[in-house]
Amino acid sequence: MVSVAFPTILSVLLLILLGFILSRTLLENEAIWSDVSRLCYWILFPVLLFDIISETSLSSAVVPPIILIIT
Repeated sequence: MVSVAFPTILSVLLLILLGFILSRTLLENEAIWSDVSRLCYWILFPVLLFDIISETSLSSAVVPPIILIIT
């Protein structure tokens, strides 16, 4: 479990760091940064969610806890 969690957390932290560096150096113009933020929020994030959900296995061990959480 730890071997899977560490690369995932590390990749998220690296993306946050990359965004911070880009905002301070290359994308100093607020209009450009606003457009990039809008692109991520309205296009890229929903695509990522769809991709993750479409690859998820809905085995019988997973579905009952999800149904309990939703209801």
